[in-house]
Amino acid sequence: MKVLRILIKVFIYTFVFFNITVLTLYFIGIQPTIITTGSMIPKLSIGTVCFVDKNYSFADLEVDDIIAYHVPRQKDVVHRIVEKVEDGYRTKGDSNENADTAIVDDTMYAGKCIFYIPYLGYLISIFQPVLGRILLIVLIIVLFSLDYILSFKVKNKF
Repeated sequence: MKVLRILIKVFIYTFVFFNITVLTLYFIGIQPTIITTGSMIPKLSIGTVCFVDKNYSFADLEVDDIIAYHVPRQKDVVHRIVEKVEDGYRTKGDSNENADTAIVDDTMYAGKCIFYIPYLGYLISIFQPVLGRILLIVLIIVLFSLDYILSFKVKNKF
């Protein structure tokens, strides 16, 4: 029973720490983006969460930087800069044969990928739909309740 209580507390504290960290990063302009295609394999596999610094200057970008940019009617694209051109930057997915046709200019630019966490996107995507969020809330309530019940039993044993 003691091991179960420890596991519950570890899960709860990890969950709270993760959410506080993501919220803090969001408020300072760093936004998580989930990689949903294989165009950046092997560097960024599907399910990787790339943290994009929205405050990083477009003018300071260099060849080999990984950036996120907006494409109309699509999700943001995360690709590597392969060339600086007059109007902006040419990008390419690491596993794509050809460079992207669009030149990324400052109106499309979303930010620079400053760090990433592989596979975290799979866990996050479970809780994205409404049903997933309800499931998460129920899970947290159950864990808090279970922790309370277990702590009550331990107190009454002694």
